Amino acid sequence: MLAIACVSGCSQDASTTSSTPIAWTDVSATDGPSNERSTTDGVAGADAGPGQAHGRAYGLRVMRLTGSANELSRIHELYEQEISIPVSVAFDGDDWPEVQLELHGGYARTVPKKSYRLVFPDEDPFNGDLFGDGAQEQHRRFVLQACWIDQTFLRNKLTMDLIRELGGLSPRIGYVILEINGHWLGLYQLIERIDRPYLKRQKLDKDGNLYKAESHWANWAAKEDPLQGYDVQEGEENPHDDLGVLLDALSSTPATHAAFEAEIAPKLNLDEFMTWQMVHTLAMNADTFTKNYYLYHDIDAPIGTPKARFRLISWDADATWGNSWDGVILSTDQPSWHGTDAFSPRLLSISEYRASYRDGYLEALESDLGQQVILLRVAAIESLIATAARADLLHWQREGNFDDEAARLRDAIEARVQTMKTVMSELEVP
Repeated sequence: MLAIACVSGCSQDASTTSSTPIAWTDVSATDGPSNERSTTDGVAGADAGPGQAHGRAYGLRVMRLTGSANELSRIHELYEQEISIPVSVAFDGDDWPEVQLELHGGYARTVPKKSYRLVFPDEDPFNGDLFGDGAQEQHRRFVLQACWIDQTFLRNKLTMDLIRELGGLSPRIGYVILEINGHWLGLYQLIERIDRPYLKRQKLDKDGNLYKAESHWANWAAKEDPLQGYDVQEGEENPHDDLGVLLDALSSTPATHAAFEAEIAPKLNLDEFMTWQMVHTLAMNADTFTKNYYLYHDIDAPIGTPKARFRLISWDADATWGNSWDGVILSTDQPSWHGTDAFSPRLLSISEYRASYRDGYLEALESDLGQQVILLRVAAIESLIATAARADLLHWQREGNFDDEAARLRDAIEARVQTMKTVMSELEVP
């Protein structure tokens, strides 16, 4: 891919930015309101003390965390280490006094505005309307994503919403203003975690195997150790030979329609696989095809039934629509129509699957993946978060401009839809 420019403040040296480190101080969990709604435009400095943040909600819900100043300093100073500290959480009028806070991400740990994971105790999970969609649900974990490389705060949510619109599996994403010990940390994406409660919400057997693709070794190819590149997220007590059986079939089954239908279609939900390929190639998500996805398998489902097929769940799509993982701007005329994984070239070399994929892609580009449909989604999200996003960029001393970045995103969407219409229209079926 061609890198033609760099988003201001998002280089690989982002950790050296001049943003002032937060001087954490202890504060009572009962100090001040936890959930004011406001359209106040005042912006405090990066070292704003406790009590200065309240009222800066910009029409969004506020999540307020309270913890030991010493522990907060430790987890931020030792950001490369896996450290968990206790905090209390106040949100939507409810309080959880014993929640574990961890830093989230890899590259995201190196930038000034950190991302976080919250882990609630089994006996006191989050119970409420986490995403503002009216669903009263239990959650044990979720992510507070800082969106450092995406100054629009839109790309991840947009892509995950499109996956679900086309029938695939992906986490829901909402928005909150985050305060920690009274410090206003800005606008965050609130991301649903893929875990046992998620499986239950999707009506999947929570005792099945859930694998997360953690490195580029998770490239869909057979290997001596099938778990290389994957982390077992759920079902640790289960046997895990099922993953090796799947990868062997994907790699060694003769590339004919009859063989794939007999050996692979009963093992993997191919419709979800094609939806995943379709949306993420349109969005230019180069980082998802060999990592940053989940595989779920109901090991107790009868062989040959739909429930026995592996299910594919999308994850992490902020490096999309013209942005790379490190914030570098990418050319939007990339013609790639399938991923860099080892399986999609084999699948799509077969005429029946290629024709189905091409026709489905073209149909989607005129409907759910159409330019105007996607731009309407962007406009709806933008109307919700724009004021908070502008305040966030100013607060963290970013050089980028939300309105300019949102315009660049819209241009990228228009370019990608037109590019892929041309590519798929010209795609030949052998």
